Amino acid sequence: MQYPYWRNMHVNEPIRRRVNDPLERLVFESCLLNAELTTLPEDVKRSQERTLVFKQFSATELVADENLLKEIFSVLVTAHYQTKPSDVKMLLDNEQVKLVCLFANHYKKSDEGTITEGVLSQHVVAVALLIVEGSTCDNMIEAPLINAVNHGKKRLKNHFVPQSLLTQCGIERAFTYHYMRVMRIAVHPQVQQQGLGSYFLSKISEFSTAQGADFLASSFGATKSLLSFWLKNDFRIARIGFTQDKASGEQSSLVLKALTTSGEAELTGIVNEFYRSFDYLLTEEYKQLAVDLVLLILSDCPLNECSILSARDKANIVAFAEGYRQYSSCVFSLHLWLKQQLSGISILDESNYMVLISRIMQKHSVIDVCNTYGITGKRELEQLLRSKVRQLL
Repeated sequence: MQYPYWRNMHVNEPIRRRVNDPLERLVFESCLLNAELTTLPEDVKRSQERTLVFKQFSATELVADENLLKEIFSVLVTAHYQTKPSDVKMLLDNEQVKLVCLFANHYKKSDEGTITEGVLSQHVVAVALLIVEGSTCDNMIEAPLINAVNHGKKRLKNHFVPQSLLTQCGIERAFTYHYMRVMRIAVHPQVQQQGLGSYFLSKISEFSTAQGADFLASSFGATKSLLSFWLKNDFRIARIGFTQDKASGEQSSLVLKALTTSGEAELTGIVNEFYRSFDYLLTEEYKQLAVDLVLLILSDCPLNECSILSARDKANIVAFAEGYRQYSSCVFSLHLWLKQQLSGISILDESNYMVLISRIMQKHSVIDVCNTYGITGKRELEQLLRSKVRQLL
């Protein structure tokens, strides 16, 4: 255990108000901060016994059914650390926001387990907040506005994705596309790790396509587990931020999934451009990215963004592996080879790659790599690098 003497402390009494203060209770009730998760019936918890229904709700429907609104919001509150009271206002007032849910039907059954009646109740098992961004049939963004955004003179509210693609990635056509961005997505804690998130995303993709979107998008703090979920569901990386979020300590990632032919062509260029510079940025801007996250990102790199190894490169790699050429004489060839090794493969044994990425790709110092991986010194590190390269050749 790294911190054996840690202690968990929790504040139970209010600091600014007295216990059971009526004003605080009013705020909690009006902002749905006291919304409690529904306990799901046993048949809903079991994936093989439930029937799933995808639904969209308007603000009018939510206002008319307070119990439904509380049930939906409770899933968001418990599953996302950044859910705020203002999200209720946004959900009900912002016409660009769309709420979609996944319900599971609960049936009445006999003692033998057979269904005896129709649906007794429906329970919320997943919730997503989506927002429409970019140009649509009803809202075309005018050229003077786009130009002002491009020159840093204006920021457009509720257009995070096209704005980011234009100003951070240099995609000049960004505002000509229609985006559906997943602002929040949450699965009820009692039915997580059952594939519901991926199924829900597939239904959201169908919904977004029907709405005329060119792209389905999302942005979140990049961790290996989160990013692998989105990549597994056919999203591609458009951008990784350069600074860490103050709340999560993670760098933001922007991911896109193309829903149209024109979107697919544009996305290919966006992804290629991201990977064209990614390994260069690893030595400074992305030097502090977690190594397992770097490995995941590089595994999704298109093969066409990897350099073709020359005969000299191949000779350098073999020479290093066999121990008759110095690391510094071969490191550039090793860099090109490692990027090619990682491209498009399913990583089964991360331990073979971690130290290679840390030293060769991110250029971490000998001291830092030795401390991280429990290596006694430079000679042992070089021997380890040689053995890892031999294993992978």
